[in-house]
Amino acid sequence: MLDRLLHKVVSNHRVYDLVQWAAGADKVRARMAPLLNGADNQSVLDVGAGTGALRSWLPGNCRYLWMDNDPEKLQGYLSRGGGLAVLGSALQLGLANKSVDQALFFAVAHHLADAELVLAFHELARVVKHKLIFLDPIDCPTRPVSRLLWSIDRGSFPRSQEVLRGFLEESYVLEQAQVFTVLHRYFVCVARPRSTMVI
Repeated sequence: MLDRLLHKVVSNHRVYDLVQWAAGADKVRARMAPLLNGADNQSVLDVGAGTGALRSWLPGNCRYLWMDNDPEKLQGYLSRGGGLAVLGSALQLGLANKSVDQALFFAVAHHLADAELVLAFHELARVVKHKLIFLDPIDCPTRPVSRLLWSIDRGSFPRSQEVLRGFLEESYVLEQAQVFTVLHRYFVCVARPRSTMVI
């Protein structure tokens, strides 16, 4: 009952943005900025986009496409000025093969069961021409702050860095990978879909 009430409160786009700020979104942004600079004049698909906060992290001349499955988050995105948006699922993107230059997949993986995550990675590899930028908090049961954050997170599938890397490597070649800590500890990588590899 308390879980459902908390979810309802945090689903409000204003509360959601406040929670993201409190969890250190600005510090995460500073770490991610160098990876996002390469989106000049490119199409960027943001899957699990929330209220579209990542749009402000990208170059102004990129062609940004918001995608999430939560109508409340769409309202939050539209309240920011919005833009091109698709209410949809990471499991069935509904886009043509190789139709976007880059995709962002930030803090979504821990909401998906293993089979769903594999499907989402395959779908992203199908639609992305050049690269996927991935970020997700990792399971750190020995860190008290991590245990607290996971206890209130709606995501039910925390994974280790090694497990996430294994899932990614089924569909991608990892070009960069690192772990950093803000409040959560995060695994972040830049990956190229295997289908674009020259054999």
